[in-house]
Amino acid sequence: MASIGTEDSVERIANSALTKFRFVNILTSDSSKIELTGVPGDNDVALGVVAADAASGEHASVKVSGVVKIEAEAAIAINALIASGTAGKGKTAVAGNHPRARALKAAAAAGDIIEVLLIDQAVV
Repeated sequence: MASIGTEDSVERIANSALTKFRFVNILTSDSSKIELTGVPGDNDVALGVVAADAASGEHASVKVSGVVKIEAEAAIAINALIASGTAGKGKTAVAGNHPRARALKAAAAAGDIIEVLLIDQAVV
């Protein structure tokens, strides 16, 4: 069984290898496990952002509120709403997306690591 974590994070078991600073979600078939969002597609409603790399079967801490770092899928403007993209990377939210964060810094290109403020789940 997964532990509860703290008020701004939860602990779950990685269902597959997880990369730090990417959005994750609870596995629908087993609530004790998490996986990257956007595998194979994108625009999942993210639980939060994984804090550190984790191998399959390892415990992973998922930040669900507060300021965190994310890996950008592409350029992101400061103050933009961020949704989960391919392989859990952050992308600028567009109509129909489920934003989960607001950019506190800009990302110039794919792969940039930026600070974001996690927000309650909503639909743009």
